[in-house]
Amino acid sequence: MRSFGGLLPGLRLAALFGLIIGTLGLIISLRLLVRFWQVLAAFASLSLDAAAQRLTPFDNWASPFSAFPLLMLLLWLISASLLLVQSNSQLATRNPFNKSEVGSIKLESSTDNRQSATGNPVPSNNQPLTTNNPSSNSQLATRNSKLLFSLLLLLIVVGLAWGQRAAQLLPDSAGRFPQPNYDEMVYYWGSATFASGHTPYRDFFTAHPPGVYLVFAAFFKLFNLESGGPDTFLAGRAFSLFQGLLTTALVFWTAGRFWAGKTRNFALLAAFVAGLVYALDGRASEIAVLENLSNL
Repeated sequence: MRSFGGLLPGLRLAALFGLIIGTLGLIISLRLLVRFWQVLAAFASLSLDAAAQRLTPFDNWASPFSAFPLLMLLLWLISASLLLVQSNSQLATRNPFNKSEVGSIKLESSTDNRQSATGNPVPSNNQPLTTNNPSSNSQLATRNSKLLFSLLLLLIVVGLAWGQRAAQLLPDSAGRFPQPNYDEMVYYWGSATFASGHTPYRDFFTAHPPGVYLVFAAFFKLFNLESGGPDTFLAGRAFSLFQGLLTTALVFWTAGRFWAGKTRNFALLAAFVAGLVYALDGRASEIAVLENLSNL
């Protein structure tokens, strides 16, 4: 039976089907449709007030049982692994030159290297390379269009991440902040105290890693916010939101790079789906310090 890149046709189709089912299952389990609808409704109404409490047509779409998210994740990982094996097999068996191309290259090389009796090289029949190559221009245009499309998808993902996190972290039109997390208050207080000249672990107790204090203390010191108060809290929330957007962009880039050398046509889709899942992750967006790069 004929195989495609090391996988039987039926197994390859089953892997593709499993990847689709696993993706849809994770979208339902993580309630991404609910989050997506809430963010779009907030943008459409030009108001992020209580965006996470908006009713949506997908409120009843949830996991049918407790182990459903794990099963969907397992299905997705198995299917993706099979497709990854297929793409690696295709790269390993692919020959960049056929026999006729290799023979022509050797013939051209021997012709160019022949010397006449006077020591002058024999002129070659090869035509000089020209810069006005239609195929090269077409490839360049295609590459630029793919780059612009990738940037557009990245902007969409980051924009959705901003809407989700802004509704969860920033104050509403009445100036009311969403409920802060305990660790978040510890981080902001410890960073402001560190910025004012006190050293963590020596001058005050903390059970958290030092990276968050170093990053936030430098940020507070830069903007003269080491005295604490509402302005420091708002600045800390805004800085946390910025780190969340940066993490979203990194997830998008990492997923695209991971698949770029294996299945090029799938790389952009994988990057968009990974970025979208992370952008609309309600748990990460509800806690300001959960996704900080400074948690080291």
